[in-house]
Amino acid sequence: MSYIDRLKQMNEIEYCLGATENEIKYIEIELNIILPVQYKKFLSECGMINFGDTHIEGVFKTNKETFFPIIEITKILRNEVGLNHEFIVLNYEVDEYADLYKISNDGNDLGIYGAEITCDENNQNKIGNLLKQYNSFDEYFYDYFITLEEE
Repeated sequence: MSYIDRLKQMNEIEYCLGATENEIKYIEIELNIILPVQYKKFLSECGMINFGDTHIEGVFKTNKETFFPIIEITKILRNEVGLNHEFIVLNYEVDEYADLYKISNDGNDLGIYGAEITCDENNQNKIGNLLKQYNSFDEYFYDYFITLEEE
């Protein structure tokens, strides 16, 4: 089942227009990475998704405007907490937690990791230990919906 077909089965999930090939290439250039095929497919079908305050970041696109939260949030965490360049940020709860997508230099999917984001005694954000949660973006995406359906 495609990502968009799965989203259409959920009433309360918001998603955007799909990203174009040029918009996906723009993300790769801005973040200096090659995106895995699974995530490119997600971007092209859904852009990004939102359920309450939970997101899977990507491209926020309307008929008139296009924004790139995946670029903005990833760059913020790279600058603020020294996030390694092999990660992009799929979900970020400010000063709490991040879901990080690990990507190899050649665009292979290396899994989804979770990490606490905390503030130290000098009021500086830092990233905690990384814990691998999923082996692929597909596992992450489908588990996201199982969790929502159980709520």
